[in-house]
Amino acid sequence: MVSVTSYDENPDIVHLSDEYRPTKLADIVSELYDGERTVAYTVMEDKNFPDRHMIDFLLDVIMESYVFCKNEVDNSWNVVSKWFLDDCQMQQMRNALKYGRKGIVLKLLPKIEQKNTSYMKGICRHESLKELLSNEDIRKYMVLCLKLTLLMNANDPPVHLECSGWKPIRDRQEEQEDLLQSAKSAVDANNLKPATSPTNEDSETHKEHIFEKNFEEHTETNREELEKSKYKEYTFRERHTVIHVWPVMYLHKGGPILRKGIAQRVKDSKAEPSDKPWAWWK
Repeated sequence: MVSVTSYDENPDIVHLSDEYRPTKLADIVSELYDGERTVAYTVMEDKNFPDRHMIDFLLDVIMESYVFCKNEVDNSWNVVSKWFLDDCQMQQMRNALKYGRKGIVLKLLPKIEQKNTSYMKGICRHESLKELLSNEDIRKYMVLCLKLTLLMNANDPPVHLECSGWKPIRDRQEEQEDLLQSAKSAVDANNLKPATSPTNEDSETHKEHIFEKNFEEHTETNREELEKSKYKEYTFRERHTVIHVWPVMYLHKGGPILRKGIAQRVKDSKAEPSDKPWAWWK
């Protein structure tokens, strides 16, 4: 008989009756990629979005969903632990709560979806993309990403999503602000002041110019070789990775791989400014 304590954060203990256990989630994530993601890609393609923009946005959706749901689950668990659970006692209660929360989190999905959608629309700086966030097929993809990543984080320990080089948008926003501040400081140092206030369009063009100018300083000069143990090829069978398309799914952080990620490969090893992800956010 397995003791109650052994269930706490033990990935080797599997509840076969759990329809959302990690291996089942891995199967559903594969179906998501082949199904809803493909449909969402087609919707964006019909609106003439460039291929790289579609890949980057759809990857951001699932990865941002994972980060968003991780914060939601962690914050709520921290409140419960602080006020109702003792570190040295009530282990049975702790395990029961963790095991049961997967059934509860799905009831919270509509509120979490509303909160996440509001966040995504709030940071989107492209009007054409913002309109698509209300498209039925795009919304279906976004909701399924939220549902699956919520269930991943409700596992004990959480199923882990990882994509090489990917950073949360909040981190990228901070890096962008640092670059803009550096550029402003350089202008001030040379006593260069614009004659008129820049328009929004000029501001966005200025941001792009800054990123291009600072690319070599903030990016690896060589592209990484594709890790075949973690990623499958997206289209071309070359040596070096330039675009990550889909994340790697692990049983838990530092654990075995449940599903490989997907990456685009190229022959040239030298990085280029076009390698940088699409900044659809503001």
